[in-house]
Amino acid sequence: MPSDTPFRDYREIVDYISRDLLKLGAASLAELRRMPVNEIGVLPFWYLARNCGFSNERSRTEKWVRIVKIMALLAPKGEERTDCRLHDSRRSLGDMLCTGGVLDWHSSGAFVQPFVSEFRLMRFLAQPHHLRLQTLEAFARRLANIRDADSGVNCAEIAALVLFPDNKRQLQELASAYYRRLASASRNQTEETVQ
Repeated sequence: MPSDTPFRDYREIVDYISRDLLKLGAASLAELRRMPVNEIGVLPFWYLARNCGFSNERSRTEKWVRIVKIMALLAPKGEERTDCRLHDSRRSLGDMLCTGGVLDWHSSGAFVQPFVSEFRLMRFLAQPHHLRLQTLEAFARRLANIRDADSGVNCAEIAALVLFPDNKRQLQELASAYYRRLASASRNQTEETVQ
């Protein structure tokens, strides 16, 4: 996708990034994962910027560096990524922080602890924006090690957390999705215990 193609909004850009990230070689992905977020970006970043249409957003380049890095951290390692999913608008970030991206998270019979504890989630939501972004990056590193390859996450929500630091509504929606998933697991646990 050439950079002069007009995009409607950041969600469409995220969709293009997720597709192109999965096509990159392992060395390029590794370079993106190690990329410093407060510098100008690495060659694979600028390749994505040109192809995915965010090179025109010069005022937000540092934010796109962070978004691409987090998405690269979530991308599966290795060369073979054709059957993997990175961005899935139906899987909220709150759900992912609860389940860790494990698709059968609560079906083991015993109650499974959430990937991010309730205390850590509340601390994350209360942090100042710059600390929240560092924590989000740390969550992505941990998620990459346990999530199922076909368990995508709504990367547009990640981008929104980076691009719009003052939007309290998206933080509330993240918490709501987390607690809906946690409540669902608790209900299933109770039903299994009763039977």
